[in-house]
Amino acid sequence: MDSLTQLALGATVGAACAPKQHRRSAAIVGGMLGTLPDLDVLISYQDPVDNFTRHRGFSHSLLVLVPAAFFLWLLACQIFDAVRTQRLRWFLVIALSLVTHPILDAHTIYGTQLFWPIVAPPLMWSTIFIIDPLYSIPLFISTIYVLLKPGGQSSNTVVACGLIISSIYLLWSWYAKSIVDNEARREISLLGIQSPVFFSVPTPFNTLAWRVVVMDGDQYLEGYYSFLNSDNGIKFASFPSGNHFYDVLTQSEGLNRLRWFSHGFLELRKIDGKLVASDIRMGAAPDYVFRFVLAKDQDAGLVPIPPERLRTPYTWDRVRKVFDRI
Repeated sequence: MDSLTQLALGATVGAACAPKQHRRSAAIVGGMLGTLPDLDVLISYQDPVDNFTRHRGFSHSLLVLVPAAFFLWLLACQIFDAVRTQRLRWFLVIALSLVTHPILDAHTIYGTQLFWPIVAPPLMWSTIFIIDPLYSIPLFISTIYVLLKPGGQSSNTVVACGLIISSIYLLWSWYAKSIVDNEARREISLLGIQSPVFFSVPTPFNTLAWRVVVMDGDQYLEGYYSFLNSDNGIKFASFPSGNHFYDVLTQSEGLNRLRWFSHGFLELRKIDGKLVASDIRMGAAPDYVFRFVLAKDQDAGLVPIPPERLRTPYTWDRVRKVFDRI
């Protein structure tokens, strides 16, 4: 999720776990810890593909964050009297503020390496868009309230409501996804595709309209489902996937890593003599957020080059199309 939401989640969780007299301090600590894992974006790796695929790696691993929480708690116990007198509560403040960050991130389509360094494609439950106001606003309200009135009689109620409402919305996203996936399987079976590989993901800022993508050999299918227009089902459009380029670029480390990271949801296309790999999980055909030039035409054919990131502008026209789909 976006960093502001992670800050608000950490602050709300911290305030919920802390003793009443230290609720504001716990909210501040929780907010800081809630954004800490995302500082891995400041690390510059070998190339743009590495930067893309290593984000949400070690800094989002439960195998790293749980020991880190324990270490920070021990350190805080040595420094602060308030922590020593309420050890369990402050351990919960530190630990839950940290681990809720990657667990929430795993609900997005980008994916999260929750068990790094175990080598496995990132978990991507894809039940919620990276920015969703209906999830975030209750957490923002509870964070602001507890910072302004930490000792108020209604502080507990506001914090609890923030967590309960946002959690119920997250549960709804799982239920909504199950409905969309069942409808997608039904529609895909009518197309005669056996053992389909597909994903569903909410369109930006909501959980009412969903995008469904199906891989089918040398093509992929893209369709949309809206709960406000469910009678129309899912109408798929097909696009070339460029799978034949895999045989040409078997030695491309960038391509192999993108294929692993994206769970195989890639589009390979030649543009102006360059081979562009697009992660089709994020964006919509034909415009995708993460695109990389991996090779270019030479006399001997396609030759791998150091990966280059291609930027895709996101215009308000695309936002309008989202509301049209809803």
